[in-house]
Amino acid sequence: GCFDILITKAAEPVFLEMNPNGQWAWVENMTGLPIAAAIARELIFAHENGGVNHGRSASETTAA
Repeated sequence: GCFDILITKAAEPVFLEMNPNGQWAWVENMTGLPIAAAIARELIFAHENGGVNHGRSASETTAA
């Protein structure tokens, strides 16, 4: 499933809901864009760097 989570200004995650079926995979299939890979990259970056990117993507940060 897909989880909807907000990150507060204090960098605290807030669970909103769990959707049993991800509703974005069709976009990746139709466009060929690597959406799942981008989401995974962001989650790994946040995990390895102690939290949220605050507007910078993992690719921007690793390229710098």
